Amino acid sequence: MSPTGRLLVAVAFATVLFVPGVLWLTGFQGEEIENRDLTQAPAFDSPADVFDTDTYEQASAYVVDQLPLRSALVEANAKLNLEVFDESPNPAVTLGADGWLFLTEALDNVCEPVVPPDEVAARMNRLAGIVAGSGRELVLTIAPDKNAIYPEHLGEGERSEPGGGDQRGEGERSEPGGGDQGGEGDAAEKGACADETRSELRERLDAVTPPGYVDAYAAMEGIADAADRPVYYPHDTHWTTRGLASFVEQIVEALQPGLWDPEALTIREEPHTGDLTRLLGMPSELETQRTFVDRPGVATPGLEGDERLRPPSTGEIVTQAPEGTPRLPGRTLVIFDSFFDNAIGMLAPYTTELTFVRWGQFDETRFAELVRDHDVIVIESAERNAYEKYGAELGSEAQARALLDVLGAAGS
Repeated sequence: MSPTGRLLVAVAFATVLFVPGVLWLTGFQGEEIENRDLTQAPAFDSPADVFDTDTYEQASAYVVDQLPLRSALVEANAKLNLEVFDESPNPAVTLGADGWLFLTEALDNVCEPVVPPDEVAARMNRLAGIVAGSGRELVLTIAPDKNAIYPEHLGEGERSEPGGGDQRGEGERSEPGGGDQGGEGDAAEKGACADETRSELRERLDAVTPPGYVDAYAAMEGIADAADRPVYYPHDTHWTTRGLASFVEQIVEALQPGLWDPEALTIREEPHTGDLTRLLGMPSELETQRTFVDRPGVATPGLEGDERLRPPSTGEIVTQAPEGTPRLPGRTLVIFDSFFDNAIGMLAPYTTELTFVRWGQFDETRFAELVRDHDVIVIESAERNAYEKYGAELGSEAQARALLDVLGAAGS
C-alpha cells in the first residue's frame, strides 16, 4: 500500500475510534435500537463497589451504550452480517427464507421443552377440570409461535399436523420482504424439531380435550389460509391485530355464543416496527392494519386510545354500557403475555368487569385466590412458554391442591 493509502486508512481508523468519544463529551448520546433498555451507570452504593469487577463491566457497557453514532455502527454491523456473511448478527434471531425472521427461543423452547408434551396435556386437563368443575367459565389457550403457522418461511414447506400428513391450504399468500437470506437450512432443522414436540402436544390435547380449551393452532391455521395477507408479521414475533381479532372472536364465542359483533371492528393503517428487527440492531417499519373493537355506547375507562394496543401490565376495568347490552356476566380474569396485548382492548368491551395480569407480574401463589374471586377465567400463553406455564407452574401438583383447597368440593 502506498504511503497515501496508509495515511487514509489511519485517518479512517482514528475517526471511527475517537469521533464517537468526542461527540459524547460534547453532550451527544446513543439511543436504544436493539429492543432492550440501555445499560444504566453503576451506582457505587458502597466502598466495596470500587473493587467489584461487575461494577467496571457495567460501567464499560454503559459507556458503549451512550456513545454517539452507536446506532449507526450497530446497524452497519448488522447489515454486514446479513448481506455479506448471510448470518444473523444476533443469535436471538433466526433467519428464515424470503426475508422472514424468527425468534430463536421460540424454536429452542419447543424443541426441548421443560416438561414433556404428554405431561403438559395431562396437567392442563387437571387444571381445567378443577376450574370448570367449580362452575366457572374457562378458556385455556396456547398462542402459536409464527413458525407453527408459516413453516414454509423456515424452508420446511408444510405444516405439522396432529397425526401427520400435509393438510395445508392451497391458497397463495403474499410474501413480504425480499430476497433469500442465509440460514434457512439451520432454521428448517430447528423448525422440524419443534414440529415433533408440537405435533405430540396437539395430539395429546385432542385426546384428553381439557374443558374450556380453545385450539388456537387450528383457529390460526384456518384464519391464515383464508387471509389475503400474512396474519403474523414477517419481521416480528407476533401475530397481526387482524389475525388476533379473528382469534378473540373464537374466545368470545366459546364463552358466550352469539356475543361477538363483527360490525364492531374498525381498521386503520399504521406503521409497525418489528421487534425482531430491533433485536438485529436495524429497526425497520412496515405499514400494517390495526384492528379495534368499538361497540356502540360501550366505554372501557382506563383502557382507551393507544392503551387498547399497549395496555399496562395489570389493571381492572368496569365497563360502561347501556342497560341491556349483552356482555360476559360477572368478573373476568385474563392472564396473558405479549401475544395477547392487543386482545385486552378487543375483549374488554365484551366484559362487565375485567381484571388482567401479565405473566411477568403474575404471582402464582395467589392464582387460586384470583380464580375464586372471578367468574370467567381466560389464560393465554405463547407457545414457547406454554410448557413451563401450564406444565410447571399452573399445572403443578401444589397448584392443584391449592385450587381444591380454595375452591372447595365444587372444584373436585
